[in-house]
Amino acid sequence: MPHSLVIDSGNTRVKLGLFHDAQLRAVVTATLDNLQFQLDQLLYQSHPSHCILSDTGGKADAIQKLLPSSLPVVSVSRELHFPFTNAYATPETLGQDRMVLACAGVRFTAQFREKFSLPFIDTQGVKECLDNRVSPFRESEILRATNTKHNPERAVLMGVTLDPDDLAAMQPGGVLIIDIGSCITYDYINADQVYLGGAISPGVRMRYEAMHTMTASLPLVLHDDRQELIGTSTETSMQSGVLQGTIGELDHVINQYRALDPNLITLITGGGLGSLASRLKNRTFAAPNLMLYGLRELMHLNQPT
Repeated sequence: MPHSLVIDSGNTRVKLGLFHDAQLRAVVTATLDNLQFQLDQLLYQSHPSHCILSDTGGKADAIQKLLPSSLPVVSVSRELHFPFTNAYATPETLGQDRMVLACAGVRFTAQFREKFSLPFIDTQGVKECLDNRVSPFRESEILRATNTKHNPERAVLMGVTLDPDDLAAMQPGGVLIIDIGSCITYDYINADQVYLGGAISPGVRMRYEAMHTMTASLPLVLHDDRQELIGTSTETSMQSGVLQGTIGELDHVINQYRALDPNLITLITGGGLGSLASRLKNRTFAAPNLMLYGLRELMHLNQPT
């Protein structure tokens, strides 16, 4: 699969990813209005041979019309083969985005076990492991910066940068994937690759809109993830409330899952990621393009033999 195009159509934007084999070479974010231009640029440069489309925003038909008729397109559906057992009580209601992220989470833990599942005793041992067993999943734009031959203290797995301390502390159990978008979704896959479910809560923007629309006088304000604890005006008080409430929720939920699975790996992704991951007390890994990697893996699993 030399070049492949993956398309993640969400509620507010369309994200395009261009892969060469397993390497993510380009990422473009578009709206439906400028999608044709962005697609033309990518298709002109790469001529992908395969495409996969995930749509949760109701734009699938419009996007399909913009793609060349000669390009084979796989549409994400429950009929595809997924690398996990789905134990969700109502599988017919499980969103495409959550299924694709679960696919990415399973692949991440599998690749981690394959590449780094050696007994880590000290930092030097981790360095030796990285020198000899480097993950093939690297984004081209950060390849040189994280090449372990020049910087043996880092490795990149599906776009997630791992330092020696991270590697030494990780004994992969299950994986919790947190997607911060229009809503915040939590999806848990245990160590036996069984998808058990998770949670859905209001996203950052939705919290501001709820305060504005459900009260008589609170304004609609923009989010600022640099806001200090103490708000000194109505606007900054709302920003502090949303920020601290979101951080508190994230840490609390992670703690609950970690109590169930002490070896839990937590991946955080989504358009609303911002600096939230760095503010959490728990060890987490920011994976801004996890959805794209999940789509690529799903396409790979469902290619005709």
